[in-house]
Amino acid sequence: MSFKSILSTILVFAFSVSAAAEIRETNFMADAFADATPGDVIVLDIDNTILEPAQTLGSDQWFGYLLSKFKKSGLDENAAIDKAIREWTQVQEVTSVRLVERTTPALIRDLQENKIMVIALTARPVDLKRATARQLHSAGINFQDRNVVYTNNKDIELFQGILFVGPKNNKGTVLQHYLQTRKIHPKRLIFVDDKEKHVKNMDAVFTPTGLTNINFRYSAADARVKAFNAALVDVQWEYFQKLGGVLITDEEAERIAVDRRQHLSEFMPLPIHPSHFRTAH
Repeated sequence: MSFKSILSTILVFAFSVSAAAEIRETNFMADAFADATPGDVIVLDIDNTILEPAQTLGSDQWFGYLLSKFKKSGLDENAAIDKAIREWTQVQEVTSVRLVERTTPALIRDLQENKIMVIALTARPVDLKRATARQLHSAGINFQDRNVVYTNNKDIELFQGILFVGPKNNKGTVLQHYLQTRKIHPKRLIFVDDKEKHVKNMDAVFTPTGLTNINFRYSAADARVKAFNAALVDVQWEYFQKLGGVLITDEEAERIAVDRRQHLSEFMPLPIHPSHFRTAH
């Protein structure tokens, strides 16, 4: 084979691989499903993609805040994750939730009615499987793989159509194993997640396989993530601990924080400035 033929073959292969994968960004769930057809497999993240808690406490951004705080305190990555998960899980067991985008349940039902496979893929721990299913049901969402049993290890399990991978595993690697184990061969894989790292991991795992995979970085919750208020959520966590699992709203926490600042200011001395003193002669 001539050098020209070899080069041509390499270019064709490179083009076919790159064409099989794509990363997009969208603020609307409907964009991800626009041209879905039977044979596709739709995979959806949960936190900040389908659902978010009714208050900042328990949010995905609060988990990130805890993780950063614990690492700064000296814990290594795994220990910090474990501690953050323990606190985050306590709130998930009792919090009510709301939809990130109100049209999502209807979009999922439309896909299911058209015989398109839809599953959830979450970094939540398996311990939260019943609370997670309850939250989704409260929002009008039910996944169809309810009777399928799948587990890889103690950290990974499929429960009512929700694939739990835990906070330490690669979503792409786990999904690939799940599809292979169940002998599912999608025409295309469509993945939606608010975290860029998960979107990139999915792309990195499936692109070499030649499977057409379209990975959406979903941005509908970005504004709330950016507006995260550490002082507010610290008040909510304080009340949650002191009152045995009571959740207060963001508005209530903000009023408490403001009242505390005002109360403190009443007892703080005036700032000292050199002009307040007479120079001795």
